[in-house]
This record gives sequence, C-alpha cells and structure tokens, in this order.
Amino acid sequence: MKTTHLFLHASILALSVSANLHADTLALSGTGHTGYAAALGINPEPNGFTEDPATITNPSAPTKSHFGMPYYLDTGGSGLWTWLVTTPLSSSNDYTAVGETVYNTSNTDTNFGLTDIGDLTFSKAGISGTGTEYVVVSGSDFAFDLEDLGPMYTPYNTASNNEFFWDYKINSATGNVTLTFVNGTLTSVDGALNIGVAIRFMGVDEGVFTSEPSTFGWDEDEGDFVIYLGPTAEYSGTLTFSGNSFAFNVNQQLSTVYSFLGTLTNTRLILNRAGTFPLTPTP
Repeated sequence: MKTTHLFLHASILALSVSANLHADTLALSGTGHTGYAAALGINPEPNGFTEDPATITNPSAPTKSHFGMPYYLDTGGSGLWTWLVTTPLSSSNDYTAVGETVYNTSNTDTNFGLTDIGDLTFSKAGISGTGTEYVVVSGSDFAFDLEDLGPMYTPYNTASNNEFFWDYKINSATGNVTLTFVNGTLTSVDGALNIGVAIRFMGVDEGVFTSEPSTFGWDEDEGDFVIYLGPTAEYSGTLTFSGNSFAFNVNQQLSTVYSFLGTLTNTRLILNRAGTFPLTPTP
C-alpha cells in the first residue's frame, strides 16, 4: 500500500512539473498607448473654486489649476466645479465623453504612452508547433495591474494634496480570449472580457467604517504592504483584444455610493486606455 501511495504522489508531481514546463507568460505592456482613466463627481470644488461659478470669468487661469488636473463645471449634476481626476495626463486626451467643457488640459505626463496592465499566463501543452493552432483562455488566466492608471502615486499627490488617494483594480473578468499560433509562434490575441473595475480608497484607521454600507473599499498602509478593507464599487465595461492590441471601454455612472467622503451621487468612471503589446511570451 505504501508503495502505491508513493507511485501516485510521484505521478501527480510529474504531471504538475510537465504542465509548468508548458506555461508561458505574455506581458501586456508597451509604448505609444492612448486614452486614460478618469473619475468624475468625487472631488467637487477644487481650491479657489468655492465662489459662484457665474462670477468666474476665466476658469482656465493658472491660479485655478495648481493641482495640475483637468476640471469642469458640472452643469448636469452638482452645479459645482469638479476635478476630472485623470491618469495619465496628455494634451491629446479626448474628454468628449465627459459631456462638459474641460479646462486645464495642456499638461502631459513624461511617460504618457507607457502602460503595463498586467500579464497573461497560458499553457502550450497542446501546441504541436505545426500549422495553425489555438489556445483559449479565460479571465482567471489574467493577472491585471492598473497601478499605471491610478492617481495615488502620481506627482499630483503632494504633501499638501490629499485629494487623489485611491487606485483601481479589476475585481472581475469573465469571457474567453483566443490565442492563435502559426507553426508554434503566437500571432494573434483576440476576444473580449466583461470586467468590473473597482475604485479603492485609502483609509485612515484600521477597522474604521468597515461596518458601514460602504461600496467603496478602504485600504490601510502598513508600510511594506497595503490591506484593503470593505467592499468596493464596481464600474462595468469591457476589455477587448485584437491581434496585438487591447482597448478598455468603461463608462458607467453609479447613482449612489457610500464612502469616507460621505454619500456620493452620480459618480462615473471613464476608462478608455488602448494600445499594443509585443506577441513575445516568455517561459
């Protein structure tokens, strides 16, 4: 009986090692990317904008824009001047989706075109290397990282600016994506995932407000790592792949959100970042 158990364990180990030998990772990063992530309706009345909007004759004046972010007058909602918290910044960003006139749009981040949205891990165990072959992956095969699109670690979070302490995370991803191989070489990545993108706010005291009906998450900075507490609000959209390109399409408004800022109404996330990545997986 002991001999049988040893044989079974050895067989399972051999299968595991064999599968790992066929596992490759595709980095979803590149340069020349366009688009941005922008949160609307969270930061009303930037410093210097507390006066009646009707009295502001030049809203693009430098004294009204010392944080560097774009802003707009929310005529369809709060009626307040509101930060358009955008990452990354570029003078080429198209803010048509906001539906308002956006000011202070001339700033461009140094590495605007560079984005790394994570990795895709897949198995080549079934690829013979002859002819056209396919591998189908699902959302669980992606390890997403949206740090490049969050405002928390940008130069605009200065010691005197506690406005933009949050980041984004893909909480859910469903659907299938097909990888095409020709004679063993990856030639195309195609398909679409339905995604849920969460805004996660930074908390202050561990355990505080976690019993509240907060749809925004909290995190605690513990030095070497961050603990996220509480549920998070998910903004729904898609992430589409075609050839060697990706494109986010998220533009959703939530009617009511509870957060440490209080009850927020009509918050919206616009995520339209798009670009290409090399079709060069690594073992």
